[in-house]
Amino acid sequence: MEENLPPLQTPVNPVPVPPVQPPHPKNFPLNLVLTIALVIAIFSVIILSAVKNQPSKQTPSPSTQITPSPTPTPTPNPTANWKTYKNEQYKFQFQYPQNLYLKQSPKFGDQIFLTENDIDINEVNEGPFALVTIAIWDKNKFEKTGYPRQDKYLKSENVTIDGVDALKLSGIIPEGEYLAGSFHQEVSFPIKDKIIHFIFFEDSSNNIKLLDQILSTFKFLRKEAANKALCNIETPNIPPAPIDSQKLIKDPKTGMLVTKDQIILVALESLSFCEVQDLLVKHGGKIVGSIPDLNMFQIQLPEGADLNKTIESFKSDPRVETAYPNTPAEIMNSR
Repeated sequence: MEENLPPLQTPVNPVPVPPVQPPHPKNFPLNLVLTIALVIAIFSVIILSAVKNQPSKQTPSPSTQITPSPTPTPTPNPTANWKTYKNEQYKFQFQYPQNLYLKQSPKFGDQIFLTENDIDINEVNEGPFALVTIAIWDKNKFEKTGYPRQDKYLKSENVTIDGVDALKLSGIIPEGEYLAGSFHQEVSFPIKDKIIHFIFFEDSSNNIKLLDQILSTFKFLRKEAANKALCNIETPNIPPAPIDSQKLIKDPKTGMLVTKDQIILVALESLSFCEVQDLLVKHGGKIVGSIPDLNMFQIQLPEGADLNKTIESFKSDPRVETAYPNTPAEIMNSR
């Protein structure tokens, strides 16, 4: 028995559909493209230039005010209008205040007084009646009198006065001592064959710098003369002075006979004749013989000078090659 099947259908061939093609871009002329690009470039340059030239909006910074630095006021010289004292005998000078009186008298020998009152110097007795006392001593007497003082309350200090080494002592005099509570200061240094000694007493601090100010004006007049008269000449050849046989002593170190009042000084080769004179101002003595080629000098010591101490004083000076006692056999005396 045949089943009833649906009739077969003949397949229908599909109608081919043509593929969809993407649209082709429109072809612009090359000249048009270049013209547009050039226009865009020109506008870009114009815009950038306008932006660059436009003033920037910045917050103004507060103006800085420059304060001019004050002109320094020059420190007045406290000694500018002071009076000047000159000592022609020992060839020095110094200045002192207008309100002080300078007093001298044969009664006090080689002493100079600076007083606060116009006193009659011949009617006063020994004592600290002066604000400043300047005394000129023989070296031996200076030491025998007890100077420089060794009191514990005095501070010792090495200073220089017009190129010469000096010893400065200062301090407050303690209770129980004469003039207790006063400020005491003294300065001593050699001048020619002497010692010049400045002494200052003050019972208040008002004038505590007075002596320092006076000494800052101190000058050796001999230096000025040396610069003019001696520094432009060569060292002269001076024949040796004769040796006094009565002043020969035996040197305990060598056993040789030496003169107790003469030494031989050999200065540095570079030292001029006037600089040798400066040595004598500092250490004492005078030239009585010389050998210029050796820069060697025979030195006569001041009366009463200690031979060994004077030699050590010269030898400690950096301008001195050596110093030693004079002897009859010395080359200086064999010429």
